[in-house]
Amino acid sequence: MIAFVFSTKGVSLAWRSLFVVGASIAFFFIYQDVLSLVGIDENEFITQGLDLTHRATELTKASSGVDITSYSLPFQVFTFIYRPLFIDAGGLLGLIVSFENVFYLFLTLKMLTRLSGIRFLWGGNFLSKSALLSFITISIALAQVSGNLGLAMRQKSQVMILFLFVIISFLDAEKMKLYQASVIKRARRARLLELQKEALT
Repeated sequence: MIAFVFSTKGVSLAWRSLFVVGASIAFFFIYQDVLSLVGIDENEFITQGLDLTHRATELTKASSGVDITSYSLPFQVFTFIYRPLFIDAGGLLGLIVSFENVFYLFLTLKMLTRLSGIRFLWGGNFLSKSALLSFITISIALAQVSGNLGLAMRQKSQVMILFLFVIISFLDAEKMKLYQASVIKRARRARLLELQKEALT
C-alpha cells in the first residue's frame, strides 16, 4: 500500500486515494482475524508491541546453524540475506549456498554503487517499490524470528524472488535506456545521411 500510494509513475492521485480508503476499510474488518491467526493478544500487542524474542529463542533450539539472536538488527538482516559466505560456510551445503549469496551481494552492490540504481529505487514504478518494501519488511521480520542461520537459509528462499524482481526491473530499465539511446543515435545518423544526400543533389 505504501509503495502504491507514494508512486508517481502510472498511478493517478484519484486511484491512490481510492486505494487508501479501500485498504483502510479492509484492514478494519480483518484486524482481529490477523491478530488471532498470529496468536497475539490485542491488549498485549498495544501495550508491549510485537515482541519476537520468545519465538526467536524457541527457534534457536534447532540443531542446525549459528545462533543469531544476539546480533544487532542490521547484522541479523545482513546474515539473513547474505550469509553464509565462503569464510563461514559450514559444510558442502553452506559452500553451495555461498555462491548464491555472493551473487546476491554482487547484485546489491552493483545497484547501490550506481547513481542510476539509487534513482531507480527512489523513482521506480509501484510494482518495483512494492517488491522492494515487501522484501525489506519481510526480511527484517524473518531475520528476527529465524533464530539461527540454518533456519534463515531455508526461509530466505521464499522472499528472495522479490529481491530478484527489483534487480531484474533495474537491469531491464538500464537496457531500455541503452536501446532508446541507440535508436536515437541511428535516427540522427540516418537523418544526417539524408541531409548530406540532399546537399549533394
